[in-house]
Amino acid sequence: MSRWLSGRTPHAEKVLRILGRSGVETRRMVVPLAELFQQGGFGERNRNYIRHAKELALDVARAALQSAGVAPETIDLIVTSSCTGFMIPSVDAHLANELPLNDRIRRLPITELGCAGGAMALSHTDDILRGRSDQTALVVAVELSSLNAQREDFSMAHMVSGALFGDGAAAVLVAGEDSDFAAKHPLAPRIVEHTTAFFHDTIDAMGFRLESTGFHMILDASIPAMLEEHLPGALDALVTKCGLQLEDIDHILMHPGGRRILDTAEAILDRGPSALRHSRELLAQYGNLSSASIFALLHKFLESGDARPGDRAILAAFGPGFNAELILLEWPAAC
Repeated sequence: MSRWLSGRTPHAEKVLRILGRSGVETRRMVVPLAELFQQGGFGERNRNYIRHAKELALDVARAALQSAGVAPETIDLIVTSSCTGFMIPSVDAHLANELPLNDRIRRLPITELGCAGGAMALSHTDDILRGRSDQTALVVAVELSSLNAQREDFSMAHMVSGALFGDGAAAVLVAGEDSDFAAKHPLAPRIVEHTTAFFHDTIDAMGFRLESTGFHMILDASIPAMLEEHLPGALDALVTKCGLQLEDIDHILMHPGGRRILDTAEAILDRGPSALRHSRELLAQYGNLSSASIFALLHKFLESGDARPGDRAILAAFGPGFNAELILLEWPAAC
């Protein structure tokens, strides 16, 4: 960042301070850092996106299936989320060929939902499986934000996003309550309910502007204030829908969109600095992985062993539109 900005913008020192306070310590990128700004126009960047997205999506899909002991041909539905590139056929079609999945596989590619895409993919998958309770779905999110690094874009939005976003992919299996998979994993967390909170008249808060060089970030500084205004009501709407209060929720798994977003959420929750420690640790280790973040966060939480039988957790993610997606999980009580 220092070499890129030096002598090219009067905001160099400010941006470097933002980078130092971002809460991000390490990130993974599909292109070596020195090559990020050597990419050509949208065509070259998108070819890189297609190649790496297919490879990473296949890796995490295989890992999820192997970990769960599920044969690919038994999957009934595949749902994918990605917003950092463009491909038709979508990545799920490539997974159907490579895993391979059966020839009756139903496909649902979800795009253009940004950081909320993974949580929304999970919610839509749950809706489908409630009507097909004997089926099992594979949900995959892959995001390659680094490929949108723009050498001549010195907007604050682009520079701040350059301090936050990393590349990554994640996959999760979701099973209907009457499926063979659910019967074999009786203590797996259950999706109890989910809700969307759409913030009207916030179209310009976040998104991409497509130019000949690729995607250019739109990122308004008002997002933390928007969450401060709307998030409490959204959380209350979800728990009230389930006959609960926020005090009944044991864990909050908040999309690590950035340090300011986590600071705002922490103040709203008023549960102390440890309440969002998994989100902060994920941000520090990987940066903001856009739609893949919520699955990476859930994986981190599950590995921590913090969830106990009977516990409840809320997954929360935010994205362009602007809106929040909230999902209530519950761990069944041990027999």
